[in-house]
Amino acid sequence: MPQTATDDFTKVRLKDGTVLRLKGANLSPDDVSERISAYRASQGAASDVPTQGAPLVGPSQSTISAYPLSRRVKEDALRLASGAKEALPALGAGTAVALTPATGGVSDLLMGLVAAALGGTAGTSAKQGIGRLLGEKGPETTRQALTEDAEGGVEQSEYEMGGKVLGAFMNRYAQSSVNAARRGRVANFVAMAGPSGETGSKFNAVLDDMDRVQATRPPVRAGKDVHNLVNATSKALDKDFNTALASVGRNQTVPMRVSNNILSLITPDMPMTGAGRADMKAIRQAAVDYQRPWTYSQLNASRRADNDFLTAYYNKDSQAQSASSIEAKIRKVARDGKADLVYDAVDQANPGFGAKALKQKQGHLWDLSDQLDTRLKKLADQQLEKEGKTVMQTVRPSAYASTHGVHGYLSGVSDLLPGGGPEKYATTQARRAFPARFGQTASSVISPMQLYKALAPARQRLLLATPFPNLLRMMGATSGAVDKMNEGNDAQ
Repeated sequence: MPQTATDDFTKVRLKDGTVLRLKGANLSPDDVSERISAYRASQGAASDVPTQGAPLVGPSQSTISAYPLSRRVKEDALRLASGAKEALPALGAGTAVALTPATGGVSDLLMGLVAAALGGTAGTSAKQGIGRLLGEKGPETTRQALTEDAEGGVEQSEYEMGGKVLGAFMNRYAQSSVNAARRGRVANFVAMAGPSGETGSKFNAVLDDMDRVQATRPPVRAGKDVHNLVNATSKALDKDFNTALASVGRNQTVPMRVSNNILSLITPDMPMTGAGRADMKAIRQAAVDYQRPWTYSQLNASRRADNDFLTAYYNKDSQAQSASSIEAKIRKVARDGKADLVYDAVDQANPGFGAKALKQKQGHLWDLSDQLDTRLKKLADQQLEKEGKTVMQTVRPSAYASTHGVHGYLSGVSDLLPGGGPEKYATTQARRAFPARFGQTASSVISPMQLYKALAPARQRLLLATPFPNLLRMMGATSGAVDKMNEGNDAQ
């Protein structure tokens, strides 16, 4: 018969699975047999004498108790339930906080604390009810029960406050890390594309959109890949805009705002000269075109045509330069007015779309594309120049005199090392501006920056505010459950 012994009790398992728990130790085998025989006799069964070498057990019949297997399993389940109920206050508080709408600011903090307190109170009350069902001793009076419920709510509110504070620090640290990484990417792009005074700010404005497009493309390997990515991002933004425009494209409007803006070009001195009167005639004729109904798709097409004309005109294109200055002024005013009408209509039909901001970013992409086109061609020539130089053209001997004598040295020696050059350095900077993510292929991959921004609305609550207090809650609940389990084991 298997048995275990402690200082106070000894458990003996009989052949039928019954466990006898006998008090006492260091008794003779005869006493053990006597106690077991007495137990069997009281059950109306034959004696079951323990095997030779069994431990010495109970001194008297009154210390004998039997625990069938089914009863032991039931008691273990009850002890488990008793420990698990300790997690109810934490569960109630966590659920209440998660269901509380985020409002931001101080009100968000206060609502979270109140929700945690109420959830903790409800969880504590449920814990008391389960304890009573399990036969555990609980508060003796209603006042004591309410006091315990309130204390449970206050405890969960303290956990929530601690989690909020810790979450705020972690959020600031995470944001600073993201900002530092983003600044490094912008710096590498500017080093590759060359500074223009606005290169960094323009690239920073379109970086998120470029990441979105790059997620579906192979990794960047050279400067030309960045150039292609800039153009692909511009096309993606144009596609997004056209999709949004489709919802209002067939709607009609009379663009009187454009007509009035064109007429505002007339100045008081124009009637005094022949050139002025000619300009007035051109202005009035152009204004008439916008005094009849247009669809928003027609206005957008006309806006793009004006934009192409103005780009060529300001870039000194020979054909565009044949136009008069007043025509350029008219088309600029018309382009701006049509843009405002179309963008307002698109945003009204698609709340939160931000058509004007999207077109501004598309303008940045056009500028960056032109800048990269010129820069990459220049870098290619510089790379060929470096590779075509002889040793004597690359290494330049120099000398200087001092009080210690004349000293000579060689400069440009590092240019002789293979693998370098302006184009090669730009390639390295391009890869750093768009680092390949682990496992990136031509399939869609979400970048860390995209993930961070996607979770931004729920970051404070979901990623930081809730896990930290819940971690503290669960640590306390687990500790309480373990204590309950240990209490049950010690009582055997």
